[in-house]
Amino acid sequence: MVAKIFFVFILFFFSLSLIAEIKITLREKIGGDYKNFYTRSHGLYYFSSVVLAGLFANTKADESISSFYQGKIRSEETDVISSYLKPFGNRSTMVGFLGVFFVLKAFDKLTQNFFPSIFVERVSRMLFVGVPLLLLTQTTLGGTRPIALEPHSHWAPFQNSYAVSASGHSFFGALPFLALATMTESLFLRTVLIAASTLTAFSRLNDNQHYFSQIFLGWSLAFLSFDAVDTKKFSLRLLVKRSQEDFALGFSYQFQ
Repeated sequence: MVAKIFFVFILFFFSLSLIAEIKITLREKIGGDYKNFYTRSHGLYYFSSVVLAGLFANTKADESISSFYQGKIRSEETDVISSYLKPFGNRSTMVGFLGVFFVLKAFDKLTQNFFPSIFVERVSRMLFVGVPLLLLTQTTLGGTRPIALEPHSHWAPFQNSYAVSASGHSFFGALPFLALATMTESLFLRTVLIAASTLTAFSRLNDNQHYFSQIFLGWSLAFLSFDAVDTKKFSLRLLVKRSQEDFALGFSYQFQ
C-alpha cells in the first residue's frame, strides 16, 4: 500500500517537473484544471457522492448487489466481456498514456493539433487533477474487496492495508472515454461516451473485485476530473427533495 502511494506521487511530481523542463504551456492548463476541480460545486458533488456511497457501503446494500450479480447475472459471456474492458483501467495503461504524452509534448509544435496528441493530453490532465483525491479517498475510507479473507463493504478508516474504497480501475478506465467526450460538440456522442466510461467499472463488479460503492466513488472522481478539464460549459446540480413522507437525492447535468 505504502509502495503504491509512493509510486503514484513520485510519478505525479516527476511528471510536473518534466513538464516544466520541456517548457510547454501545459503547466498553465493544469493550473486551470486544478482551479476548476476544487470549486464549491465540485466539493458538494464529491461530498454527496461519498454520502451516497456510504449508504451502500455501511448497510447490506453493497453485499446484496454483489451477491445478486455473482449468483444471477455473471456468466462465461460476461467474463469474456470483462476481460476486454479491464485493461482500460490498468495502471500500466495509464503509465503508457503518460509516456506517449511526454513524447508528443516534446514535439509540441508539430503535434499540438494532432488528434492523438490532444486525446492523450486530455487523459493525462485528468490523471494529474484526479489522482491526489483518489488516493486520499482510497486511503481514508478503508474498505475491503469482496474476495478478501474477511470481506466487508463497511468503512474502517485507515484500518486496511489495501486501499480499495474508491476503485482505481473505475477511475482510470473511465478517462479515455471521457477524454473523447471533451473532443466532440455532439450532445449525443458526449452522452454515449460518458455512458461508455462506466464499462470498466462494470468489469470490477463482474470480477468480484469491488463493491458497488467503491466502483461508484472511483467513477465519480473520474467524472469530476472530466468536468474540470472539459472546455465546454457543463452544468452539474445536486437535487434534493424533502417531505414528511420521503427524501430523495439526485444529480442533473446540462450541456451548454
